[in-house]
Amino acid sequence: MAMGRRDSVHTSHRQHRSQSTPGLDNIPPKFGTKSQRTRGRSAAKMAPLEHEALHSEDSLSASEDGVRDTEQSDHPLRFSEMTKFAADIKNSFASAITDLRADFISLSDRLSHTERAEAKRDRAVERLTSTVSSHTTHLILINRHLEDLDNRGSRQNIRVRGIPEHVETAQIKPTLQAVFNDLLDRPKDTNIEFVRAHRVLAPHPSETAPPRDIIYCLQNFPLKEEILNKARRNEKILFEAHAVTLFQDLSHITLQNRRAMRPMITALREKGIPYRWRFPFALNATFAGRQHYLRMPEDLPAFCEQLQIPLIDLPDWYREFRIPAQGSSPPTTPQASPSRPSSSKKAKADKYSGSGSNRSSYNTKA
Repeated sequence: MAMGRRDSVHTSHRQHRSQSTPGLDNIPPKFGTKSQRTRGRSAAKMAPLEHEALHSEDSLSASEDGVRDTEQSDHPLRFSEMTKFAADIKNSFASAITDLRADFISLSDRLSHTERAEAKRDRAVERLTSTVSSHTTHLILINRHLEDLDNRGSRQNIRVRGIPEHVETAQIKPTLQAVFNDLLDRPKDTNIEFVRAHRVLAPHPSETAPPRDIIYCLQNFPLKEEILNKARRNEKILFEAHAVTLFQDLSHITLQNRRAMRPMITALREKGIPYRWRFPFALNATFAGRQHYLRMPEDLPAFCEQLQIPLIDLPDWYREFRIPAQGSSPPTTPQASPSRPSSSKKAKADKYSGSGSNRSSYNTKA
C-alpha cells in the first residue's frame, strides 16, 4: 500500500514537470539523456526572454513615433517661422535672378560686339568684292588690248594650210606665189612682195600627220585682203592634188574667245541670224535691220534679249578672269588640242601658232 502511493506521487511529479517545461516535450522520458534534458531546460528558459526583448524594442520605437507625431500635430509652425522661411526663399530667388540678369547682360554685350564685328566684316567683304570686280574689268580690258595689238601685228599675214611637208623653206615663196596668182587670175610668175614666209613653230610631224601651217606675210595689205576675198568665193583650192585653205592669221587669245563663243554661234545659225567677227574682239549680229554687238560678258543678257533668243551661258569666255563661286573648282588653263601629239613643246608652239583641229572651223568665210 505504501509502495503504491510512492509510485503515484513520482508519476504525477514527472507529468507536472513535463507540462511546465515546453522544451522537453520532444524528448522521450525513457530515451532522453541527462545532457539533453539539461539543454532542453536551458532553451526553454531563454526563448521567452528573447521574445520579450524584441517585443519591448518594437513597443519603444512605436511609442517614440507616436510621441513625435503628437508633438508635430500639437505644435504647428508659427507665423514668425513661416515668415522666416518665406524670406529665405525670396532671398534665394532674388540672388538667382540677379545672377541670371548678369549673365544676360554679358551675353547681350557679347552678341552686340559680334554683330558689330560681323557688320564690319561684311562692309570689308563688299569693298573687296567691288575692288576685285574692278580689277577683273581692268584685266579683261588689258587682255583685249593685248589681243588687239597681237592681231594688228599679224594683220598682213595669211595662214596657209595644206601645203605638203616636202615643200622646203626655199620653195615656199614661189609655191605660194603661184597659188595666189592662180586665185587672182594672173600669170603664175607675177611677183608678189612679201616680208617673210615660214612654217609655224612646231615639231616636224609624222608621215601620217597633217602638214604644218605656213605663215606668209605680205607687204601690201590691200593685196592680202584681195587674196582672202578670192579664197572665200573659191570653193576649192588645190596644190598637187592637196586641198589648200587660207586663213587670216589671228591671235591665240582671239581663237580662244571664238571657241568659247561656239554655243552662241550655234544658236545664231539655228535662228538664221547673220553675224560677223569684229576687231577688237566682238560679235556683230544683224537682227530686224539693226546691228547688235557682244563685246564683254556683261553684255550677254541684253544681247540675247535684243536678238529674242534664250539666255546662253558661255562659261569658258574669259573664264580665267572670273571669280569662282563658293564650292566650285577654280578655272583651269585650256588644254592643247587632242588631235596632235601632246608634248610641252607642241603645246607651246600651238599657243603662238594656233594650229590644230580647233582652228580649222575659223576660216575667212566665217
